[in-house]
Amino acid sequence: MQNTGITIIKIWEDELFFEVNFEVRSSFCTSEIKFYTSNTELDELRKGLLSISSLSENEYIWISGDDIENTIHYVYTRWSLHNKRGHVGVEIILDNKLSPPDKMRSHSYVITELNQLDDFINQLLRLIEGKSNIVKGLLN
Repeated sequence: MQNTGITIIKIWEDELFFEVNFEVRSSFCTSEIKFYTSNTELDELRKGLLSISSLSENEYIWISGDDIENTIHYVYTRWSLHNKRGHVGVEIILDNKLSPPDKMRSHSYVITELNQLDDFINQLLRLIEGKSNIVKGLLN
């Protein structure tokens, strides 16, 4: 069985925004989408994940793009405490908003542990600070 998790790779960069390849690997499939984002948007994700990791919140939702027609992309992530043993569930919807035959919409769910979430948060901070071009984690 393949490793489950999320990989974010910065593939192109400008002064204000950059393009990332966002890949999700679950037990049953792998999905990926390329979209534009910014350090501000990724820092919102990092802060929300910190609220889950510190157990101050039970759930955090991060959305990039819109789930309507005539948009560029839609990425939905819902991070929540899965149980009291330190497991975190991550629900992910990726939609490239293209027309058939290039249309892709995937809905995945990954379970991880708090220590893996902490590692993911640290890698995300390194990406935001420009010290790394990749975030790879949340292995089951």
